[in-house]
Amino acid sequence: MRLSIPGFMWWDEGARRTRLSWISDQWPVALRYAALDPNADYILRTTGNGDCFPRVNDVRLEPTVYGKEIGDVKEFPVPKKLYPDGVITLTFDPVLEPGLNWRVQSRLTEVWLIKKK
Repeated sequence: MRLSIPGFMWWDEGARRTRLSWISDQWPVALRYAALDPNADYILRTTGNGDCFPRVNDVRLEPTVYGKEIGDVKEFPVPKKLYPDGVITLTFDPVLEPGLNWRVQSRLTEVWLIKKK
């Protein structure tokens, strides 16, 4: 299991007008969501840089939107069969990028679980 150590990017000596959440990064060990409506549809939305491979209850999610630049959105529908009891555990597969400079390695900056209307 990999530990999440938050980090922060810093561009243009702090003068860049970038969304503050986009300068932070971390890969959480796990996020647990409870009290979900088992009859509702949910989408996992993330931002970051590069790749992101989420799993819900050990099942890898497939993206419908997959931006790879800072600020771009990735969206992953969460199949209803994964939360019949209204509980999910979200984890992330490691992104292996040997030899890639840390400044351009994949990173996760934001995570939302969104209930569709």
